[in-house]
Amino acid sequence: MKEIVEYLLAILIILSFIPLYNMLSTTYYVPRIGMGAESISYSFEEALKYVLLYGFSVGNYTQGITEVSSALNSTLTSYLSPFMQAGYGVYARVYTPIQYINVTPYSSVSIFSIYNLTTIALLVDKNGRNALVANPVYDGITSEGLYKFKLMLFNLTVKDPGVVIVVQEHRNSRFIATWIAPGMISGQPLNIDGLTVVTPTVNLSPVAMPGFSETIYNASIFYYTPPSFGQYTSSTYNITEWIAEWIVFGSGGTVLRRPYNITTIAYYAFKRGWNETHTAYKLLNIRTDVKREYVIGQGDFIRGSYIYSSSLTSPLYNLILVSIYDNKTSLFIPVYPNEWVFGDAPPLSATTRYSTIRIGMFDYLIEIRVWKR
Repeated sequence: MKEIVEYLLAILIILSFIPLYNMLSTTYYVPRIGMGAESISYSFEEALKYVLLYGFSVGNYTQGITEVSSALNSTLTSYLSPFMQAGYGVYARVYTPIQYINVTPYSSVSIFSIYNLTTIALLVDKNGRNALVANPVYDGITSEGLYKFKLMLFNLTVKDPGVVIVVQEHRNSRFIATWIAPGMISGQPLNIDGLTVVTPTVNLSPVAMPGFSETIYNASIFYYTPPSFGQYTSSTYNITEWIAEWIVFGSGGTVLRRPYNITTIAYYAFKRGWNETHTAYKLLNIRTDVKREYVIGQGDFIRGSYIYSSSLTSPLYNLILVSIYDNKTSLFIPVYPNEWVFGDAPPLSATTRYSTIRIGMFDYLIEIRVWKR
């Protein structure tokens, strides 16, 4: 646990050795701006973007993990310290324009967004394995001025989803939002020598894999590659080749043999310790190569079996969801949060600034508020 905490806090340690002012000056080509709510809001925006983009680049960026959240907050606070000491309050919200998703099981999914854009949805069954892609249809404008999109569930194979992920896209803009069903267990992604997720501790049934000594669990990863979603659970490839070869038997003779490989690539989760209430799982890509040979008139022979495992790189920009499951329980880990919030609740009189940021594959809106205390 000590090593894990130290790894997570590395974002703060590294940033402490990089003067943020110099980084902003060389990256954005702007000088440090003086006091005043408008000037501070501009400086806050640049610092906020840097912290989030750096956090995402190293795979540690979500506020649901205390150590990561503390590192992000501490870095921002250290930069804003002169402004706060001068009596200014600050607040920032980084959020998706897809405001909310309402799901009525076996009936419909309603999506509400600030923008009227091409909309696509991924529905993942509560078992963590089955999923489908669907296209919601435009359903008017609400009294709040939000665009509404609707998807009927009665004719779909996933009628009671555990997760709904919505992507809106138009030209260079792309937004994402995630809904997780009440009662489902969710977690947070991070990077500990590769993609790792942290969830509340539950008892899952492991998977037995001959030749692999570690305790592993079934996992699926879901991704978005425009213009649609995809899923990786396992894939099997069969490579064959017929070869005419002289094989010496008692009477001799020429026979036809067929050597071939069956390669299976699958994703699993390997349990790691975390704390008294939560468990960490490292995501693994496990490849199994079975070398076989079929000889006409003789039979089918296994010549060898080999297993290779590797961790998944973090971040994976188009990865949007990880599920870990057995026959009874599913854990869902969305990769892109719906929002980040920093600072104190602002008064109505606060100076407000709006902006945008692209984190990984998706765009977010930024609302910054600054006020004199």
